[in-house]
Amino acid sequence: MFESIGRSWRLMRQSYGVLKQDKELLVFPLVSGFFILLAVISFFVPLFFFKGLKDSPWDYLLMFAFYFVTYFIVIFFNAALVGAANIRLNGGDPKLGDGLRIAFENLGRIAVWAVIAATVGLILNALSGKNKGGLLGKITVALLGGAWSLLTFFVVPVMIIEKIGPIDAIKRSTSIVRESFGEAIIGQLGLGAITLCGIVFALLLGVLTFFLTAALGSIALVLAAVVFVVLAASVTIVSLALNAIFVTALYHYAATGEVPKNWNIEELVESARNKTA
Repeated sequence: MFESIGRSWRLMRQSYGVLKQDKELLVFPLVSGFFILLAVISFFVPLFFFKGLKDSPWDYLLMFAFYFVTYFIVIFFNAALVGAANIRLNGGDPKLGDGLRIAFENLGRIAVWAVIAATVGLILNALSGKNKGGLLGKITVALLGGAWSLLTFFVVPVMIIEKIGPIDAIKRSTSIVRESFGEAIIGQLGLGAITLCGIVFALLLGVLTFFLTAALGSIALVLAAVVFVVLAASVTIVSLALNAIFVTALYHYAATGEVPKNWNIEELVESARNKTA
């Protein structure tokens, strides 16, 4: 376990090394977050002023539309980031335009995948809502969601790099995870833990800012909130970019058997292999 955590840390550092070469890749998660914020405002502010959500078919249709829009935004910019990262991992020098071009070239696949992801998300949300008081039901829904996330782990890289549809990409992703890549998911846990530490650090700095500026009254709270939001957002943006690079590189190795440039062969071999001697 400790060896896996160590490998995850080293892989994260190597991902960061790639990101340092192409800092402009951070623009993709930043713009994605901006459009998601607009989507949230567009959907839920009107609901606040009118009636809120009930359990009518129209409300479920509205929720599906919201799920689709948000998933489409996330997948589109993730596809752009994966495409650009793949260029770098193959020795190229990607620009923002390259990532956007790749995403637009796969617009149909992205839209269909967004429909599938939105449908699954809505179903899981509905199941979760019907199990408000049942611990077993909540655990079951959480496990289903986790299994879905795991099996579709490589869907975006598969769609973008192999140019296949979402259904085939799900099958391909499942095959990669089951046959040769399950152990690499531990790396995601490592990245998640590091991200969590970054968020906690941002929170602590926010609290520290509040105490240091307490004499300013209500302004102190505003300053503390600004410090926390800016730092937490920065950590999240970097984490999302690192995650895309990490997943793309690991997919590249698992799918082709070739080690991407800028990556240490020993690290990838250790992370990709889930077979024991």
